[in-house]
Amino acid sequence: MKKETFQIDGMHCAGCVNTVQKTLNNLDGVSRADVNLANETALVEYDESRIAEADLQKAVEGSGYTLVKKKSESHDQLKEKRDREQKKLDSARGKMIRSWAVTIPVMIWMLLEMVFGLHLTSMLVMELFMTAAAIYVIFSPGMETVKSAWKSSLNLSPNMDVLIALGTVASLSTGFMAITGQLGFMQFDMHSFAGIGAMIMAFHLSGRYIETKAKGHASDAITKLLTLEATTARVVRNGKESEIPVRELKVGDVMIVRPGEKVPADGVIIDGSSTLNEAMITGESMPVMREKGDKVIGGTLNEEGSIRVKAEKIGEDTFLKHVIRMVEEAQGTRVPVQELADKITAVFVPVILIVALLTFAVWMIFPG
Repeated sequence: MKKETFQIDGMHCAGCVNTVQKTLNNLDGVSRADVNLANETALVEYDESRIAEADLQKAVEGSGYTLVKKKSESHDQLKEKRDREQKKLDSARGKMIRSWAVTIPVMIWMLLEMVFGLHLTSMLVMELFMTAAAIYVIFSPGMETVKSAWKSSLNLSPNMDVLIALGTVASLSTGFMAITGQLGFMQFDMHSFAGIGAMIMAFHLSGRYIETKAKGHASDAITKLLTLEATTARVVRNGKESEIPVRELKVGDVMIVRPGEKVPADGVIIDGSSTLNEAMITGESMPVMREKGDKVIGGTLNEEGSIRVKAEKIGEDTFLKHVIRMVEEAQGTRVPVQELADKITAVFVPVILIVALLTFAVWMIFPG
């Protein structure tokens, strides 16, 4: 059995998680799949002889999402990852601000009209303003939600976005009916709820912003671990000393680690002695003495003397990379209470849709 962590793009709610997890667990050859919304990953245990990665990708894409193999980030990818997360956060914040900038005036107007009975304009002007505001909020900052709802509906796996889209679009439709009734084109004696549609989407986008911010915090643990890695290594090759990127290290390379530098990779001291700060491993703040023949771990800080270390484990085989993988797996595994919550949410959306359809049918059959 092979255990692999994959990145899942396009998930927004617990319904999305259940759809992806159910899709993966139903595949022949997959023994277990745990999907985590916070860091948008899937920890999949599968039999390589029965199913390939391409089959996993195809199945997930068929359910409306994207699956790619998650690679352990290096320092070169760290800045790009942070920039990507910041861009997502800025986009979510911008959508929230734009939606509330339009929705707050709508709420104030509705409050003055309904609670205090202050009629600022004619009913037609108010309906036009409310409907125009709702159109902007739903189909500009909220367009991603509408697209997600449409996509999940086509794949017969409705998520929470479907409920938001239905509620907002249904509210918006009453605005059009009220306007046509005011203009005398059609005999619709209906009060407009278009402003409510804008409010629903604004609250939803606020939740999406908070969710995006929380996802960023979820990856902080791994990001902090990645910052412990050294970026370069000073090695002796063919009798010459040179500085190279850590990714170019080879097993057997002799690394020179001077005071104040990090040990680039796991190895054994072949010359010299020094005190090393190993707090990243043991949690002990006091440095420990390491001499010729002692093992050292990549990422630990050399404090005093200069030492020569023979590289034994590099790249993905280092102790620090193993720790990062364990953290990733821990984040991808769900606790029992989370599994219970996900089972409930799996039926939440379908139940609400059925209730909505029944309500509509009752209104149509018994209009009085």
